[in-house]
Amino acid sequence: KKKMIVQKKTSCTKNTSNHLKIGFIGSTNAGKTTLLNALTYFGTNFEDRKHDALMDESLFTTVDANISIISPPDTRFQWLHTNLNLGMKDVISSGKTLLTIIDTAGLVEGSFIQGKGVGAQTLQHTKLVDVLFHVIRVHDDDKHISTYNGVVDPVQELHIVNQEILMMDLDTIEHELMTIDELLHSRIGGEYLAFEKRTLLKAWEFLSGEERPQQSEQFMRSKSKFKKAKLPPSCNGHAIRFGKWDLRERELLTTYNLLSAKEVVYLLNVSARDYLRIISTAHSPTDDMDTNTAAVEEQKKQKKVSSNVKFEAVKAVITSELGANSAVLPVSCKWEWSLVEMDKNGELEEYWAANATHKSCVNSLMKACYRAVGILHFYTLTTLSEDEYDGKMDSNGQKIDPYRLKCWTLKVGSSVVDAAAMVDIHIARNFIRCDIVAFEDFHKCNGDKVKVILEGRLKSETKKYVVNDGDIILDFYYHKSPEI
Repeated sequence: KKKMIVQKKTSCTKNTSNHLKIGFIGSTNAGKTTLLNALTYFGTNFEDRKHDALMDESLFTTVDANISIISPPDTRFQWLHTNLNLGMKDVISSGKTLLTIIDTAGLVEGSFIQGKGVGAQTLQHTKLVDVLFHVIRVHDDDKHISTYNGVVDPVQELHIVNQEILMMDLDTIEHELMTIDELLHSRIGGEYLAFEKRTLLKAWEFLSGEERPQQSEQFMRSKSKFKKAKLPPSCNGHAIRFGKWDLRERELLTTYNLLSAKEVVYLLNVSARDYLRIISTAHSPTDDMDTNTAAVEEQKKQKKVSSNVKFEAVKAVITSELGANSAVLPVSCKWEWSLVEMDKNGELEEYWAANATHKSCVNSLMKACYRAVGILHFYTLTTLSEDEYDGKMDSNGQKIDPYRLKCWTLKVGSSVVDAAAMVDIHIARNFIRCDIVAFEDFHKCNGDKVKVILEGRLKSETKKYVVNDGDIILDFYYHKSPEI
């Protein structure tokens, strides 16, 4: 007998390419679109900037999902580019990382079950993202308050959004279980389909916190189609990413692109004053002093009182309910947009010069994004061949630098052979060794390769070496195939 093959969905494994996708989720007027516009402004070239997404104080301002593609700033890449005097043409073709940001409409209680607002519809666009940024409004500026119930309650908004995501995933699993039940009833699928049903039932119960209602045997014999099981009014379970799944179950669940299975970075949108206060106290010089002195103790008390109380309260709820390792970052969407307005008016450089301690959240957001998906960056700085170099000039009449700089992304814990495969599969198959220097060491030597070698900072590594974030691979050594 011929075995009938049931076609499976395309697996959506964690992305390790230079192009990641981020989904913004949150309640209404949390600041998602404002932050999207700020990131888009500083992450694109001037000629590539399009009109900003609509920002307004009314409810459900975002109707359709806003999608933006940016090139996030990489300070290490920029330093290498500046100090090596690479032309702009080489930088464009140097493999810089790209990010697609998807901004969805705000979610309110009952968005999915009762159809309130448009958040449930636009949330479908985030199915294929690599990481979710959950924006939570913490500040309570009365002049710009326009929430669904008229009150700013960050903890309640956190629970509502999480509940809507669990309900959407539960509905997705229920639809798949209906299809599987029909196939099994028709004796199609065999052992794998039975395993798929067991895994989805386990996920259904993990999300809802209760058992799924079973179809009766009499109904199964009399009906050709199975009806959808009644979903509970609320999910009392947990997100899929917190479950204990074996490798086979995890690979199966990734094919369904469940939102609760994705990593989440929580962005607490505070006021500009509180944001600047938090980032200034986070790196206070008093942290390295003697803690036994009464003066330092008094300073610590003042720091604790001056920090945003709501920010600390919401952060404590997230770490206690959603895991101590949850990424929680302070942002001020309004302040980030004020930087955009200052840059448009030509006042931003003067502002940075007068306020050296003020820092934008862009770099911390990008680091949190890549850390959440377990991705690091490494760089290749290789010498051009004689055919490629040979004293050529660029369009401005300047001599082309004899280096090619590229930025790559790689899964954390990967070997140098995996890094070589990103560059050229032929190098990986015939790999012998490579010369590597850490970015910090290269920076201390002012980008001088000769100085790196003389100071003993250059390392020669073999196949077992695990690549670290910021490693610069200067040269690959491999067996070259004989010419035919």
